Amino acid sequence: MRILMVTPYFPPHVGGMENFVYKLSNRLYEIGFEVEVLTTAIPSDAKVNSPYRVKRVKPGVVVMRNPLALSLLGEIEYLKKFDIIHAHDEHAFTTNIAALTKKKHGRALVVHSHGLFYPEGVLDSLAIRVYNRTLGKWSLKSADKVIALSRSDGRFIENLGVEKEKIEIIPNAIDPADYDTSIDPGDFIEKHGLNGWKVVLYVGAIIKRKGLNYLIKAIYSIKKKHKVKLLVVGKGKFKKECEELVEKLELQENVVFLGRIPREDLMKAYKTADVFALPSLVEGVPTVILESYLYGKPVVAFDIPEIAEYFSKSALLVPPGDFKKLANAIEQLFEEPEKASNFVKEGRNLLSKAFSWSRVTKDIVKVYENLLAG
Repeated sequence: MRILMVTPYFPPHVGGMENFVYKLSNRLYEIGFEVEVLTTAIPSDAKVNSPYRVKRVKPGVVVMRNPLALSLLGEIEYLKKFDIIHAHDEHAFTTNIAALTKKKHGRALVVHSHGLFYPEGVLDSLAIRVYNRTLGKWSLKSADKVIALSRSDGRFIENLGVEKEKIEIIPNAIDPADYDTSIDPGDFIEKHGLNGWKVVLYVGAIIKRKGLNYLIKAIYSIKKKHKVKLLVVGKGKFKKECEELVEKLELQENVVFLGRIPREDLMKAYKTADVFALPSLVEGVPTVILESYLYGKPVVAFDIPEIAEYFSKSALLVPPGDFKKLANAIEQLFEEPEKASNFVKEGRNLLSKAFSWSRVTKDIVKVYENLLAG
C-alpha cells in the first residue's frame, strides 16, 4: 500500500500536527507501508532525517498560518500514483489540492482534522466562517473518510454536510519516549524560588479562549489559604490583560510569566508542579493534559464537551468560567493527596488505552484497509 501524507507543515517546523504526521509516517514505514510526504519548504532550508521521501514545495504567501503554494497545482500528477492520500488539516491549501486530486484521479482520500480552528479576531472569524461553508466544506465532502479528534469535532464536521458514516473518531497520540520523566528539577526550583510553595502549572497560548484570567482569579482566592505560585508557560496577545489583572490583584509574588521556555525546562516545570490547570473555554484534545499524566500530575479543567469526552474520570472538572470552583478544586487536590493520586492513576490508564501510538496507528491502518477493500 502506497500512502502519501499531505501536510502544510512538517518537521523541522515545530507544532503538534507536524509531530503527529512525522510520528505516524515513521510508524507506517516501520510496519511495511510505502510512505512519502508532500509538504511546504518552511523553513526554506527545511530538512529532516527520514527513511522515506519528503518532497517540499516552495510556498508563496502564508495567510492565517496557511501556506498558499500555487506550485502544488503542478504536483497533481505526482499525487495520482498513491493508493491513499492522507491530507492533514482541513483548513490547509495543501488539503484543497489533495481534494482536487481526488476529483481528477479518483484516489482514496482521507482528510484529518487536527482540531477546529478558533479565530480570535472579527476578521479572522468571518474569513474562517466563509471558508468552512465553501472550500473547506468541499474538501471535507470530497474525502472518502474524515478523521476527527473527538465526537464534538465530529459533530461540527457533520453539521457542515459530511455524512456521519464518513467520520472516524481517532484522538492524538503521545510517545513517552519523547519525555524524560526522571529529570531532576532541582535547578529549576532554585532558579524560580519554588521551595516551600504549592505550584500550579499552566502551559499554552495566552489567548482569551484559554481562560488564563479565570485561573489568575482562582490563585487570588487560593493564596488566602495556601502559599501558592502559578507558573505560566507560553505567550500570546492576551498576556497584557492578564498581567494587568495580576497587578490589580497584587499577585506579583504569586504569578510568574515564563514565556516560551526550552523543552528541558518545560519537563522540569511539569516535574515541579503540584497541579496542572487548564481553564480553557474551548479546546481540542490537549496534549498538555496527556503530558501532565506522564509526569504524574493531577489535572483541573473546565467541564467543556471536548475535555469531558476523554477526561471526565481522570481530571477534576468544574463549570466553565467559575473561578471560585476552580480555586476550590485546586485546593482539594492540594489537601487530598489520595484523590489527586487516583486521578493520576486514571489518567495514566487512559494514556495506554486511548492515546498510545500503537492504538492510534492501528485505528488509522484500519481506515486505510477498509477504504481499499470497499
